[in-house]
Amino acid sequence: AGLARLDPEGKAAYEANLKVFLAELDAKLALWRRWVTALKGMKAVSYHKDVAYLGRFTGLDFVDTIENKPGVPPTPTHLEKLAKEMKARGVTLIVREQHFDAKTCDWLAEKTGAKVAVIGIMANALPGTETFEKFAEINLRAILKAAGKEPQR
Repeated sequence: AGLARLDPEGKAAYEANLKVFLAELDAKLALWRRWVTALKGMKAVSYHKDVAYLGRFTGLDFVDTIENKPGVPPTPTHLEKLAKEMKARGVTLIVREQHFDAKTCDWLAEKTGAKVAVIGIMANALPGTETFEKFAEINLRAILKAAGKEPQR
């Protein structure tokens, strides 16, 4: 609608492209929803508190975060408590956005036996993620692989 207001002559093309995009996205969403059924109820921690949308879509139960306060690195005390909590609650997955500290996540994984899934936060964050569809699919595949699950067709 915004593009059509700025370029009324292009309105028909914008609307046609939107219809194509939404049809392709609907098909992908159906596929991705099948993939993530295997993740429903799996307990996970994330590095940062920005994955609520991911939990809603995948069914992952994010029980805590590595970063106790946004923008502040976790303290050793917090990490020790988190490791104990993860073991007690059966957390087997750590989700880390590519730009956050890998060493902390790797240490926590070693202490708890959890696996780390590295995801991007926007297109081009990781190789091969130049479109929304590719970005979402690579992220979901990374999570499924770390969770020991296979995408369902």
